[in-house]
Amino acid sequence: MASNINSKTSSLIQFYENDPKVSYRPYTAEPTIDNIIVIELPKDEECPIEAQTIQELAAIALSQKPPHPYLLALVQDKSGNACYSDAHSVTKHFFINGFRSPKNRELCEKVRYFIKKSPDGPFSHITTCTDVITNETQDYVHACSLEKNEIALAARKRLIPTLSKEDRFPFLEIIRHNHPNDPFPYSYLPELLQYEKNEIPSYTKQTYDILLKASTFNLNDPFIYAHLGAILRVGCSDVPKNKLQALRYLNRALELDPHNYVAIENKVFYLVSKNSPYVHVTKDYLERLLKVNPTHAFAQLHLGKILKNGSDLEFGFLAKDEKSAKALLEEAAKTYPEAYSELAELSLSENNQPQAIALFQKVLEAQPTHFAACKYLGEIYRTGTEGVKQDREKAFSLFQIAYKANPQDAFVLSRIGELLREGGKTFKQNSLKAKAFFNNALSYSKNDVFALSRLGELLRCGGEGLASNERSAMRLFQNALIHDPKNSYARSHLAELLRTCGKNIPQDIDQAQKLFEQVLNEKPTDCFSLTNLAKIYKTKEDSRVLNLYQRLLEVDPTNTDPLKSLALLYIYGSSFTQKDFKLARKHLEEAIAINKTDPLLHGLLGEIYRKGGFGVEKDLKLAKRCYTTAITYQAEHPALSFIWYQLGQLHKNEPKKAQHFYEKALTINPHHKKAASRLKNYPTM
Repeated sequence: MASNINSKTSSLIQFYENDPKVSYRPYTAEPTIDNIIVIELPKDEECPIEAQTIQELAAIALSQKPPHPYLLALVQDKSGNACYSDAHSVTKHFFINGFRSPKNRELCEKVRYFIKKSPDGPFSHITTCTDVITNETQDYVHACSLEKNEIALAARKRLIPTLSKEDRFPFLEIIRHNHPNDPFPYSYLPELLQYEKNEIPSYTKQTYDILLKASTFNLNDPFIYAHLGAILRVGCSDVPKNKLQALRYLNRALELDPHNYVAIENKVFYLVSKNSPYVHVTKDYLERLLKVNPTHAFAQLHLGKILKNGSDLEFGFLAKDEKSAKALLEEAAKTYPEAYSELAELSLSENNQPQAIALFQKVLEAQPTHFAACKYLGEIYRTGTEGVKQDREKAFSLFQIAYKANPQDAFVLSRIGELLREGGKTFKQNSLKAKAFFNNALSYSKNDVFALSRLGELLRCGGEGLASNERSAMRLFQNALIHDPKNSYARSHLAELLRTCGKNIPQDIDQAQKLFEQVLNEKPTDCFSLTNLAKIYKTKEDSRVLNLYQRLLEVDPTNTDPLKSLALLYIYGSSFTQKDFKLARKHLEEAIAINKTDPLLHGLLGEIYRKGGFGVEKDLKLAKRCYTTAITYQAEHPALSFIWYQLGQLHKNEPKKAQHFYEKALTINPHHKKAASRLKNYPTM
């Protein structure tokens, strides 16, 4: 029977080999009993299976577990073309899909028939049809493992080179499992691992074991070392990270092949994650990666960052190249929204705040808690610039998000402290919290000039629940100037500390004046320095104060303080100005047009009309009107005691009103001697 079948097999094979319709290609059609035509056996071996028909022989071969090692199934696809396929692939499909149909269950019964016919044969371990059905989903390699003999090994080695890459894997796996010390399968590593050379796969413990085994056979294959390095760089299930060993493997791969894509890419990932100070090395690998893959977004992003920032570290100077950085970051932004943050920082360096805001907002649309975007956008809104209105509330909200993302960033901590020091519409001033944030910032960056100088100002002024500490404030300002000798904030506020603490110490006043003048030489529009230097000049009766008032008005035309100060100079006169009520009235009227609710402006204007002269006619009615307007805006203002007194003087003929006004003056200022003297003339109520 066996020889009869073999003769039929030979004739059928010969027929199909001579048929021009036959195409020898990997099996693609789903196998069924109906389209299995023949199974070829080696011509020098007798068939070990008895069967009534060729179809039965095919069915038995497909059902055999494990399959016979030398069987090759010839099947037809739906178009009628014939194609060769290994019996193991066909068996796999039958195990997973085939035995569920009634027709194939009949086949199982035939298998059982042949088992009974040959109880000691190759099917003896299959006892019933149910065994075949219940085991149909077992692991393919286990279900289809072949006999471990040298003839089978040689046959597979001859077959593998003739197959496509996709079809080599099952045979390679069989050899690897059955012949663990045979190096042959490791010469087909990409096929064995089932991924391309330039692909970064999802690594597994099995992948790692295969590569590690391969390294014992082939010591000069960069593919092995590149992927071993990739696995150990990130780790995987049951394989912990080992960055040092990963780096050794990657360096070995690059020694063997300087252009190995996987090694270059993973070396880039390693250097970037480590934040290596050797920016030249990182830059070199990023450029090599982009040379191999010009659209690699990760490389574009990080090379763009390096070129944007440059480096002046001890490890080597690297000049900035903002033009190239911008081009790279614009490409990277298509994949990484983070790149918009870097582009926004470039816009800030170009003083283009509106564009920076638009770019930061793009980042936040994709990543609402992006640290850098919240940090820098918060600073833009905190300070406000040309084209961007200051918004302290928005700044505070953004800094809080940044703080949650990174609670150890000194920049963010110190900015939250500054906002709490000053207070806002939606958040109250809180001196104690502000102090805590400044101290926290200095715990992470002890030389942070912003935190040092702002904490100094907080201690200089004090606040609710926080007493002023001028000595500590001075020490903080001086420390800030050690680290940044030209810091205008630290210099100007140290100067103000010297001015207010050293009113009776000429040396301190002179030192304060010198510091203010230094700041204004570098920042001619610094309002704080202009205002407080003007106070020193006024005290010293220095005519340069007039120029400072004019400069303050140019810097901020809405500031009424310079106009008020000029009016006072012309109302009371000085060593360098004559009394000029007309000019004083002009300045006061300009100030009232800007801020009509300032009671002192109305009070001073009332003084001009009460006194009269120096270019202005005396008018007590107008004086009374100005005084009355002043107290309607702010009756309890400490500086307005003179207004209440003058109202008393203007109502001498109305004793009750006069007495009320004098009493009000004394309530506001208990040391008002003239009001106290006038009250003696009135009976106690």
